[in-house]
Amino acid sequence: MLLSLFQNPIIALSFIIALLIGLTIHEASHAISANKLGDDTAKLMGRASFNPLVHLDLFGTLFLFIVGFGWGKPVPVNPNKFKNPVRDEIIVSLTGPFSNILIALIFGLILRFFNQYFSVPLNLLLTIIIAINLRLAIFNLLPFPPLDGSKILQTFIPYNRYYQIQQYGTMLLFLIFIFGGTIFYYIITFPADFLFKLFVGTPPLF
Repeated sequence: MLLSLFQNPIIALSFIIALLIGLTIHEASHAISANKLGDDTAKLMGRASFNPLVHLDLFGTLFLFIVGFGWGKPVPVNPNKFKNPVRDEIIVSLTGPFSNILIALIFGLILRFFNQYFSVPLNLLLTIIIAINLRLAIFNLLPFPPLDGSKILQTFIPYNRYYQIQQYGTMLLFLIFIFGGTIFYYIITFPADFLFKLFVGTPPLF
């Protein structure tokens, strides 16, 4: 869907930059918050880093390029190291999407009040950064493994049932997209576009 946009090299470069920023901030936020709460597993594996290469996931990146939302490589978390495992795991899960929303808010306010001082390519870059970060946030809040929303789901269902779902999480996402792609797409884009307009004051370009 978004691949057609890549006929324009400026849009292509802007999208790649936005993708790297969004995924890096998202996954690094998980690792940093986990470390703050007592679990240094991700930090010891080099995931508390702002190097985008350590956070890219093949299927999640393909999703982003094809449909405009996706995920990064899941950050390893050991709940046994938390003081309050249930609460802290939810906090760590939510820091990823919330970091994307925060980035979108900051860039959105900059674009809203200072766009007249920027060049067209810079305005385009900021627009795409905001849109990608919002779609990343909303998509990752869905309750399907390996997405962050699944960690919240985990607290409400038996672990063995969650483990069964987790094993087929990525395949389940592909099946949902294939058989319910349009509905799935609007579940992500409607709230993301609403937040975009709230932050920027105008609807997104795509």
